[in-house]
Amino acid sequence: MNLTRVQDSSPFNHCSALVVDGRSESAQRTLQLLRQLGMGEVVRAVRPLNARTLLETRPFDYLFCDYDYDDSPANGQDFIDELREAQVLPYGTVVFFVTSEASRAKVADVAESGLDQYLLKPFTEASFTRRVEASRLRKLALAPIFDAMNRADFATTLDLCEQEITKNGKYWLVAAHLGAEACLRTRRHGRARQLYEGILARNALPWARLGLARVEVQRGDHERAQLTLDALITEHPSYVDAYDVLGRSQMERGQLDAALGSFGMAARLTPTCVRRLQKVAQAAFLSHDSEAAASALARAVHIGRDSRLLDMQSLLLLCFTDFDERALARLENTAALLRTAAADQPGSYRLARFVDIAETLLMLEQEHEDAARAAVQRMSLQLRDGEFDFEAASNFLCLLDRFDRCGLHLPEARAWVLAAALRFCVSRVAVELLRNCARVAAYCATIDEAALEIATLAKAAVARLLAGERQAALASLTLEGGRTLNGRLLEIAQKVCERHADPALIALRDQVAALRLACCSPAPASALQLRPQAAAS
Repeated sequence: MNLTRVQDSSPFNHCSALVVDGRSESAQRTLQLLRQLGMGEVVRAVRPLNARTLLETRPFDYLFCDYDYDDSPANGQDFIDELREAQVLPYGTVVFFVTSEASRAKVADVAESGLDQYLLKPFTEASFTRRVEASRLRKLALAPIFDAMNRADFATTLDLCEQEITKNGKYWLVAAHLGAEACLRTRRHGRARQLYEGILARNALPWARLGLARVEVQRGDHERAQLTLDALITEHPSYVDAYDVLGRSQMERGQLDAALGSFGMAARLTPTCVRRLQKVAQAAFLSHDSEAAASALARAVHIGRDSRLLDMQSLLLLCFTDFDERALARLENTAALLRTAAADQPGSYRLARFVDIAETLLMLEQEHEDAARAAVQRMSLQLRDGEFDFEAASNFLCLLDRFDRCGLHLPEARAWVLAAALRFCVSRVAVELLRNCARVAAYCATIDEAALEIATLAKAAVARLLAGERQAALASLTLEGGRTLNGRLLEIAQKVCERHADPALIALRDQVAALRLACCSPAPASALQLRPQAAAS
């Protein structure tokens, strides 16, 4: 890595730029032009892996990314997509793809999004200067929007975007793009659809069509999303983001094998993308394709071991696959990686939980049966903890399944499965995911019984509400919600409280609020959720 600082009166004096280019001659050309512009700090990274490490630790104002890399099957777009998906790249960072004529068509649609730009090699000093200075003006004009988006202040983001769209100025496309994204983050589906349709009315851009599909997936209209995505993939078979959204939709419908195929295609198109490899691994794991899961996990850990993009859940899943393959040495190594991660974040409940499970798998593998039984007994005490979420329940059920495979009888196991199921059977997809983790026929039957009980309770409460018995319905929902900690029951109770300001419901309203606060989010992930290491608590 080369770093140069200059001090002068240039408008770029306080800006920083990162050049990602493995070709010495072209990299030096870009670095020279940036220095001539008076860029305050210029850094070069030879490979995307080096650049990713830099970007995870600090922001840059400008990122010049070569599109093709001789020593890698991935390209610059794959690299930027992964950074954006993991929210590592600030919205205000100006991205320039430096590309040849042969690759121009591949980045044209992306550049038309208004978020990114491209430079066609060979470029002159005048064209380079003109493009960079124009990007600076855009960056300054939209700085309040970028700042609000980076703060996750989506209400302010949308307000500012609406003002820019109303002006119909030169940056309306960027504003519409970011405004639609803010709407998706806040589940304002109607306005997001309007913005994407407004973009498409001017130009049928693939990313805007993908935005409509994302709206449809969020709204639960998976059939319409499927039609949109099928058409998009037919026209643009290498559009990797479309496979991501299709896989997510399939996961939310419980179509695990189909999701594995979609995520697998995305991973094949971007073979060095850590996030996509992890999605493949999770879908394969839930589909009981241990070989595919182990392969994807091993590759994700190899590529992203030192990256924040590697979710520690992937290490835990690798522990499970190591255990299934009776690979004791690998299991010990993977468990050691989890211990190191937990030691680096001593306050992380999540990582401590992962280490407990990994250690228990080691006990099982080494036939320390009494110690393993004691460990799982201790874990069962967490079933009603506020931080015990859907991911924790899924991992716990996976562990109980391994006890069963070892022929170890746990008398309390059915009761533990029932407690987890009563809490997390909030939808059909949640039920299927829990069953896929538990696997044991008796456990799956228990999950089905819990799902039926929750559905019966919810139906009875709705019937009371329709009969005008609001207080009785809310009292029942509060009682059963407290017993089961089921998010679906508590969500119905909360909606009753929000719609009716009856003084007689005040005490119950407070109880519902307390229960909701004490419980984790009622909605399960469509898969075992990916979380950057920085969010591992």
